[in-house]
Amino acid sequence: ALQHPRNPISRFWLTLLTAFQSLESCNNEWMHIRRLKYGENFVCAGQVLLGGFNEVERALTAPQARTYCLGQTPFIKKRCPGDDIGQRTTFLLAMSDEAAGGSGDREKFKGCMGRYFFGSSDMVARRQDEVGRRMINQLKKDYSERLADFFKFQGPLEMF
Repeated sequence: ALQHPRNPISRFWLTLLTAFQSLESCNNEWMHIRRLKYGENFVCAGQVLLGGFNEVERALTAPQARTYCLGQTPFIKKRCPGDDIGQRTTFLLAMSDEAAGGSGDREKFKGCMGRYFFGSSDMVARRQDEVGRRMINQLKKDYSERLADFFKFQGPLEMF
């Protein structure tokens, strides 16, 4: 199947394997066993999984060449923000870094968000006042509860 992925028989079996693995990829115990068996980085459910700190750091900080996809799902470019009337792309997931062949718009967008949203004096003041602290505490509480619920889930197929 890996040598001839476009073969109809290979496509059938790869689809079944990917579907099975995608169900089990929510099962932390099953994924941990795969990591012990195959190492820090391995393929599961049609995706390359990075588990080593250095590889994750390199993947997140290296220049990104992006496309109009979310995972393996392609988007219709003309339906994305900004592209329907010929303007520059405003769909952040499709903006490539300049070092990876992009226009540099992604760096500009990130700089703008950092300067005007996260770094503005109004935002700094809000993070330090009572309303801001109450909102952050509520966010922490909600996140912790949802995270606890997530880790209770063991997946539908316990046999593997």
